[in-house]
Amino acid sequence: MSAFTSGSKLLSVSVSIEFCAVDPKLAQKVYDAVVPEVASWRKGFTEVQLKLNNSMVCAYIYASTISEARAAANSVQSWLSIAVKVIGENIYE
Repeated sequence: MSAFTSGSKLLSVSVSIEFCAVDPKLAQKVYDAVVPEVASWRKGFTEVQLKLNNSMVCAYIYASTISEARAAANSVQSWLSIAVKVIGENIYE
């Protein structure tokens, strides 16, 4: 997490969450499962982006407050965790 300030005023907060899969096939399936959640993220003061790079799924969160960044990070982490658990158990079916 990074917080950017001007004097004592908080300007923005950024968080990145990275999931590195052993198998690029798993990374693609996790990305495909989570990207609709990110696409429907409510627009406002928090922006969430999801990117796929080979075996890595990266979520980037940009918020105006620490609370908003924490809430978004909790949501994204939960989505990724559930997708990895469900898809990881069934990837070779």
